[in-house]
Amino acid sequence: MKFLSLSMIMIFAFFCKNSQSNHVLRFSNGLNPISFDVSKDSALNPVSKKPMESSKDCASCHEQIYKNWEKSMHRQSFTNRIYQDSHKDEPLDWCLNCHAPLKQTSIVNHNSENNRYHAEEGVSCITCHVRNQKILTSKKMEGDSLAHTYDEVPVMKEGEFCGNCHQFNWPTRKSFIDPNSTIVYTNIPMQNTLGEYKLSKLKKTRNCQSCHLFPNSVKSHTFPGGHDKKYLEESFEVTLERISIDHFKLMIKTNGIAHAFPTGDLFRSMRIRILTPNEFLINEWILNKDFIPNKGNLNQPPKILVADTSFPPPDGTGETIKEFHFQYSNNGTEFKFEMYMDYLNPTSHIQGSVPISESLLLFKKGKLPIPPVSADKG
Repeated sequence: MKFLSLSMIMIFAFFCKNSQSNHVLRFSNGLNPISFDVSKDSALNPVSKKPMESSKDCASCHEQIYKNWEKSMHRQSFTNRIYQDSHKDEPLDWCLNCHAPLKQTSIVNHNSENNRYHAEEGVSCITCHVRNQKILTSKKMEGDSLAHTYDEVPVMKEGEFCGNCHQFNWPTRKSFIDPNSTIVYTNIPMQNTLGEYKLSKLKKTRNCQSCHLFPNSVKSHTFPGGHDKKYLEESFEVTLERISIDHFKLMIKTNGIAHAFPTGDLFRSMRIRILTPNEFLINEWILNKDFIPNKGNLNQPPKILVADTSFPPPDGTGETIKEFHFQYSNNGTEFKFEMYMDYLNPTSHIQGSVPISESLLLFKKGKLPIPPVSADKG
């Protein structure tokens, strides 16, 4: 008897998951919108038998899930001001394929955002759960009195499902500068969240859904992430160590983050500030990915990564620790610290229209008692 090698099994599993995404869900990793025919795809209302044409139609039976989703960044993926400001400068249909992904097939001009089906709902209930008048679910419901007909799509409980929008490579320079060019991906990741997760030791104990979807709970479909102040605050621990009389070490440890941080949009930064009790800034560190323009080969990405100071995916301990050294010679009993998410690059801060209250989030702050100088540190 012949047995499949482990690598062949992994390849087979990968193509099975890709097949589900491509053929059942109609995802294309952002290359194309999701075709949606209202008359043929909308699930039917169990009572009236009329097409359920909006996520609002789900609310009467799935009230808590709908309320959670309605407050989420998935719902705001198209309407939030940060995206709208960016889209105004670079109105690429490619961006819409994840931010307003449903395309009405009845409209011929399929490259216009005007034909995006319920763009104001962003990544909606329909985006993930409705095709061919069926509700898509990772595990088919059982029973004789089900409200809908269902289609079982096991990939929906896998990280690969989320990777359809959160894992993609850089398009070529030609894709950006030539308006008549179709999007072609290079082999260099642009958003690498799923890839980062697969490098994490935490992948053995959790997946994307367990941290961001919270299935079968009152928090189901809340999708907390980089815009959720409380979620961010709980994701980091801060401590201070004294190296010598005027030399200090600030230590920041991630708590349960199963990928790099910041992740996602390449312009995101994390800002860490250490201050005196009267708010005088001693030092600031900016953690991000730093890019420079690529003016070379048209088949290469338009930007080149030159530095990466973000938190890497956690190692075997399930956490990542970064150390930040600073000096301060004045007498005192404590320092203050502040941690921010910065969603824009410096140019967008200056030239864009998004107010600082929406583009810079203070998510954690506190006081750090200054340890005494130990005898061996003089």
